[in-house]
Amino acid sequence: MGDRIDMVTRTERATGITVGAANNVTSAVFIPEDGIVWISSGVEPACDGRYHGLDVRAELAGTPARRLPVLSGYVWKENSKQKGLRHFMKAYAAHEEDPFDTKKIMAHLDAAIALDPKETIYLRLRASLLLHAGAYKEAVVLLEKSLDRPQSNSERAHALLLAGQGLDLMGERDKAIARYRMAEALHAAHGPDILKGVNRMLAGFCNKYIEKPFTAKQIADIPVAFNSESGIE
Repeated sequence: MGDRIDMVTRTERATGITVGAANNVTSAVFIPEDGIVWISSGVEPACDGRYHGLDVRAELAGTPARRLPVLSGYVWKENSKQKGLRHFMKAYAAHEEDPFDTKKIMAHLDAAIALDPKETIYLRLRASLLLHAGAYKEAVVLLEKSLDRPQSNSERAHALLLAGQGLDLMGERDKAIARYRMAEALHAAHGPDILKGVNRMLAGFCNKYIEKPFTAKQIADIPVAFNSESGIE
């Protein structure tokens, strides 16, 4: 349940298109024919915890239950990615507690990036916070840097959308349109392909901002999303 191999990139990722999800709060595995259930313990992501087995069939029958082994969670290939995820979760918790405590959120995100510099979601999230803080140029540089990281086309298109928004806010209209068109081209190239395709809502936003530039007033209405595996939430 905590598998971290991204189904698109086929690489190990702390958060991405993976079975194991960062916002997983409960995790259980059932074997109906044997009447057994394993339930994970520990903090979020619950799927990373140890699984304790319960002989439900015996309990219901009032007979002595079998002693079941405790199952370990996902075994990471790169421990630095697991450590980076812990900081990401702290940033997530800090944002839930106070979304305006940017200093605390950024500190944990920076720690996550230092440990796992190829995780594009960390970079996009930091860039989103920078856009909200008015640091448009810094955000665009980070988004451009994120494009060559292992990720889905939807994620890459999301980075292009955000970069276009940042460029619009900088008054770089031609460059902004170019980024929107690059994202739109990814959508057109892959259509409804479940793995290679681009989120249609994301493509719709790109079309919208090609027609009319993105403004500072609009960014206030866009929340910073910690779950952006599908490109846009």
